[in-house]
Amino acid sequence: MEVTGILELQCLGSLGSWAPLTLNIFVNPKVEIDGQRVNAKWGMNRFPLPPGRHFVDVAYPWIVQPRCNRATIEIDVEHQRNVLVRYRTNFLTFLPGRIAIIDQVALAKVHKG
Repeated sequence: MEVTGILELQCLGSLGSWAPLTLNIFVNPKVEIDGQRVNAKWGMNRFPLPPGRHFVDVAYPWIVQPRCNRATIEIDVEHQRNVLVRYRTNFLTFLPGRIAIIDQVALAKVHKG
């Protein structure tokens, strides 16, 4: 698998740029990329990906619900580009979370001179 792009996934709580204290202590977000589970935490996560279309699914487990605030998005990763995606929980666990592409930027190139 040739890795030429990066998914930067920001996982946030409903009240701001941090997960609610109870979530942060007890559970981490569950992230799947193209059906494959990947390790993630609250805050910024970076996943190297090959170019092409990818499906991202984010949720978190809570009490008896295994996938609270589930949200999905399709992204296109281009060669030498970062895709910044933001996931935000909803205050009510039975409602879907919010997920959106925030930005796509070119990867920095370092030139030796």
